[in-house]
Amino acid sequence: MVLGLIMRWILRSGLLLFSESEVSVSAWQAASEAGRRAYGEGNYGVAEREFRNALAQLELLADSAEQVAATLNDLSEACRAEGKLEEAEVLVKRALAIRKLEHDDDDLGVSQTLNNLAAVYSGQGRIAEAARLYRQALDAAERSLGRDHPVIATVLNNLAVLCRMEGEYAQAVPLITRALHIWARNNGKEDSEVGTSFNNLASACFALGLLREATMFFKQALAIKQKALGRCHPEVATILENLGELSATQGNPAEAEELFRRARAIETLAGDDEASGEENPDREHAAKEAAEGVFAELEVRDLGAEVLELNNTVSNGRGANNVVPFTRPDRVAEDGSVPAGAGNFESSAEWRLDQADVAASSAVRPDDPATAISGSTSPRDAAPAPAGPQDQTPDSDGENRLRRSLTALEAGFGSVHPELVAALDELSLLCTLQGRYDEAESLHRRVLLIKEKAFGPHDLRLISTLERLADVCLEQGDRGNAQLSLSRMLAIHEEKFGGSNPAVAADLSRLADLAQGDGRWGEARDLLERALAIWQQDPAPEHLEMARLLERLARVDRILGHPDRAVSELRNASDLDEKLLGPEHPQLAAVLGSLAELLFESGSTDEAKRLFSRVLEIQEKSPEATQMGRAQTLDKLATLYSSERQYDEAESLLLRALEIKQSAWGSDHPVLGRTLENLALLYQQKGLYEGAEHFFRRATEVFEKGMGPEHPRLAACLENYAVLLQRIGRADEGEQLAIRARTIRARRVAVGELGRNELRT
Repeated sequence: MVLGLIMRWILRSGLLLFSESEVSVSAWQAASEAGRRAYGEGNYGVAEREFRNALAQLELLADSAEQVAATLNDLSEACRAEGKLEEAEVLVKRALAIRKLEHDDDDLGVSQTLNNLAAVYSGQGRIAEAARLYRQALDAAERSLGRDHPVIATVLNNLAVLCRMEGEYAQAVPLITRALHIWARNNGKEDSEVGTSFNNLASACFALGLLREATMFFKQALAIKQKALGRCHPEVATILENLGELSATQGNPAEAEELFRRARAIETLAGDDEASGEENPDREHAAKEAAEGVFAELEVRDLGAEVLELNNTVSNGRGANNVVPFTRPDRVAEDGSVPAGAGNFESSAEWRLDQADVAASSAVRPDDPATAISGSTSPRDAAPAPAGPQDQTPDSDGENRLRRSLTALEAGFGSVHPELVAALDELSLLCTLQGRYDEAESLHRRVLLIKEKAFGPHDLRLISTLERLADVCLEQGDRGNAQLSLSRMLAIHEEKFGGSNPAVAADLSRLADLAQGDGRWGEARDLLERALAIWQQDPAPEHLEMARLLERLARVDRILGHPDRAVSELRNASDLDEKLLGPEHPQLAAVLGSLAELLFESGSTDEAKRLFSRVLEIQEKSPEATQMGRAQTLDKLATLYSSERQYDEAESLLLRALEIKQSAWGSDHPVLGRTLENLALLYQQKGLYEGAEHFFRRATEVFEKGMGPEHPRLAACLENYAVLLQRIGRADEGEQLAIRARTIRARRVAVGELGRNELRT
């Protein structure tokens, strides 16, 4: 149940369903389709397994780069949904690298992959990096698809999610209303997505204290969802619970209890549908309550005027003083100040981006008109698939129109007049989306030349072009020219605003990204330290951006071999997160987990144990915490206890982790492998060899079934199993396993393996 002011916004993380090139191997197609079905049903572990199978099939083919990129992208999304962010990052970066080199002119996959990487960064708390990629994704979507395409509605909703994560509910309102308008116009006012938008709008109103509006919009969301999905759908239960919280807040406990009762009835039915075995004896009663309970007969209303009124109310200051969503570094005030929320997108594991996961940024500008639902729209014959921009075919007529417009402007104003900038920018972004990076770079350089001639070489109006030029250089692997553009941005900001402005800090952060990617760790550290010092000089010196910079500094110091400094930085980051986000926030749990790992490595096992235990407490209290996250924390705690020879405690923790994983993913999913192997190693250390062999056998089976017979993780497990067999006098069997492990390693390069006979975390 949702407590206090934390409403459940209805959000769905979704895969972008790529248009498939013809591939002769049907196994890849079947596995990909099975993975997408599982993902759409929320069975992320099954989706991961199917996408891995699909990827294995593609590795046997030639000329399958685009399909490999698509499958890597899908696999990364499944891993991200499971909370496996580091693995998701590696996968999506592989997909992005392929797409930079191998993508069709009519494919917008690079834009979508950038978005998915941004979503991973957001989950990791790498806010500045995520924000930069989000901006690119939204620019791509608006410029290629127009401002009223359903994909734009998804983007706007995601931007509202980021506002919510920052607690900026007033900023979320105009974004949600515009998204709502787009969905209604494209799909009709009774479409399920319109219901989602009304639910999210009501949640924002609730947080702003606009209880009358919250009640009205929750009821509209409920009416739409019941009509579109049926009265017993889980999303209906979500809205009923939200309404219940609202009723309780307004002093109506009897109505609240009715709403909660109906929600529980729906959840009971859903549980019966998923469970196996005997039927629930209360099912008949639950079915009646779910279908006929409170508000089951609500009708959909036309609330266009009310939505518009709300947007105007919030814009005029009720609930907030400013509803400008986000500001790019080049959109700063004359005094160099950056509005609150600019670039500070706080990330949390408890939120998943909506539908196609097309990310959000600052494309909704302060001068965007308020929008409302048009009651006259009718549904399309078929609603657009929940897919991202790359499913759309670029409009060649649109490019021809842009080029004709540019030619006309050149004839009227000459070749270096500022009037050409808008057309050149649109054309360059179209080229970027189609992967024609050399053309895009040439156009950006032309815009830069025009701006330099018109405004001078140090004008703030050069910033947006320099930023885009840096991005397109990075797309081509030209890191040198990207660094030149970013350094020039830094010089302009320092000249205009001095060295202590948030825009300068953002530039330093991006240069640090580049240095880290090149392995220039010392330089990266200096840049991050300078960026942190800027935030520390702010009159209100406590910002979430500081916490994220401290996290990044800790990662760099860990690599540079300065664990003491890394520990200090993580302590400071956790202090900030706890103060700004609260003691039970998932982001705090992530930082505390990193600190615990570092302390464990440095021998401070008692404090590491205490911190891991606190992480587990936060995860168990959070309704949105992933099962995988809890299981991973249990695994790590078990590793710690085992290192102190507290084997009984370690065994109890590992068995809890195994139970969670088996409940969520079944008994033969590869995610169980590490826990099974850790149990085997633990039993071996305790001298319980029969139990150890049992768990080794299960671990090798799930690794082989889920990852294939030549995966390096299987090889590592076989090596440990071989050690056990040799220890118990079955040397011949052990040698056969060792030979098989060596054969696997000879064929594939193992990545990130842990040493033998160690509990794996």
